[in-house]
Amino acid sequence: NTAKVFIDVQDENDHPPVFSRKLYIGGVTEDTKIFSSVLKTVATDKDTGNFSAMAYRLIIPPTAEGQDSFVIEVYTGIIKSAIMFRNMRRSYFKFEVIATDEYGKGFSSRGEVVVSVVNALDMQVVVSTVPPHLVEEKKEELIRWLYITAAPQVCGMMVIAQQRSSRQVKQMS
Repeated sequence: NTAKVFIDVQDENDHPPVFSRKLYIGGVTEDTKIFSSVLKTVATDKDTGNFSAMAYRLIIPPTAEGQDSFVIEVYTGIIKSAIMFRNMRRSYFKFEVIATDEYGKGFSSRGEVVVSVVNALDMQVVVSTVPPHLVEEKKEELIRWLYITAAPQVCGMMVIAQQRSSRQVKQMS
């Protein structure tokens, strides 16, 4: 006689979430609309199934107005603006993001978030001390580097390579 035996090995929740980075840095302009995406946080877990499913939340110090400045989509980790940032140029917000596995019932980890309020023109990266021919030669590498380092931090980021003529440079000096 023979018998078939099926063994179903189930994972247990024995690993905490780990954020893809310790510090997330983002930026908003003074005219950012409410509920605009600011940045995306990501935590992963070595467990499987529901034990690796994340729920995110924010811990934000109270403001003078008593209103949270940012909200987070619970299951995606996308941080969104919750207020208008008018007349707050050069301000910044520092707060924590918490990721909890098992849809918010298991282990938790913390990450830091810093969001600066800037003028839309301040959000440009200008490479001005590098000779133009060198920028042109390395343009693809520079654009790739910006996408790798900055794009994960700023939702909706665009990289635009623009060369200024010597006349434009003299007018700006």
